[in-house]
Amino acid sequence: HSLAFPQYDPPALEMDIYFPADEAESHPCIIFSYGGGFVTNNQRHYEIRRLCRQMADDGFVVVASNYRLGLKGVQFKTPLSMVKPLEKAVQMATEDVMKVTRYVVDYAPELTVDPYQIILVGSSAGAIASLQCDFERCNRTDLAQRYLPEGFRYAGVIAFAGAIFSRIGLEYPHDIPAPTLLLHGTADQLVTYKQIKFFGTGFYGSDKIAKEFKDSHYAHKILRFTGEGPHPGGGR
Repeated sequence: HSLAFPQYDPPALEMDIYFPADEAESHPCIIFSYGGGFVTNNQRHYEIRRLCRQMADDGFVVVASNYRLGLKGVQFKTPLSMVKPLEKAVQMATEDVMKVTRYVVDYAPELTVDPYQIILVGSSAGAIASLQCDFERCNRTDLAQRYLPEGFRYAGVIAFAGAIFSRIGLEYPHDIPAPTLLLHGTADQLVTYKQIKFFGTGFYGSDKIAKEFKDSHYAHKILRFTGEGPHPGGGR
């Protein structure tokens, strides 16, 4: 099932919804965000559609949505010049994922979704948006307060080669993060595996996130693919 809803004009967000074959009234839900470097829309790439269908066959309602591509057409002259465009792109995608989350929560009965079992799954740029959503939820940012219901928590986050953009470090002052599974190649040159910092602004990869989660005793697991660049399963 495909559904467009005009949150922005243009473009509208378009959701592809994959339903399990069973007749149960309530299912856990996966909100899937594709990779593409904030440049390419891979929402309906064959591998993405096949993955979503497989997850639905395992009993999840899967919602795969597009999001605004904040780096499309952007040129970088120096590493420092990419900070603000990257921040804007991350915020745009994060806002769109939060919009999808709110839609799923608001229409949970019609979608046969258990609103307490919503999991974010993302690949590369989509993994960044997924991790960022939960980070901003825990920090009660303006975006989170605008779109996420009060008291809402994600049931989990799965990030294939993701990272978090932050000007305040990796802090979770108001709530603990959702249980998080991180998968990342240690030689990834597109989405940093460790971290990149400029004058207090950080782009924190899976290795740094895992260390912070370990020190704070947050539920998580990291799978490191030694020497790998693009993460297993593709989707950039």
